[in-house]
Amino acid sequence: MNALNFFLQSSRFPQPLLGVASCEYRALRKGELDLHVGEKVEILDVSYGVSHVLKDDGTCGNVPSYFLELRDIPGNTLAEQIR
Repeated sequence: MNALNFFLQSSRFPQPLLGVASCEYRALRKGELDLHVGEKVEILDVSYGVSHVLKDDGTCGNVPSYFLELRDIPGNTLAEQIR
């Protein structure tokens, strides 16, 4: 299981969750977005290994979660981080 998927089991986040693309991704299905290495996104929702994200240009869409790395992990303790 991808660490991002493990952390993002909840579909609602108390604060904005920011991610960055770890590699290039080309959209393969309707509703997906292209990503470029280092591109920053806000993660809005995660379900079954797919993240629904908002890009800086205002577009929303889906990308596989394993193409994203978290910029900051919210919470001060491990217990808060995995909640």
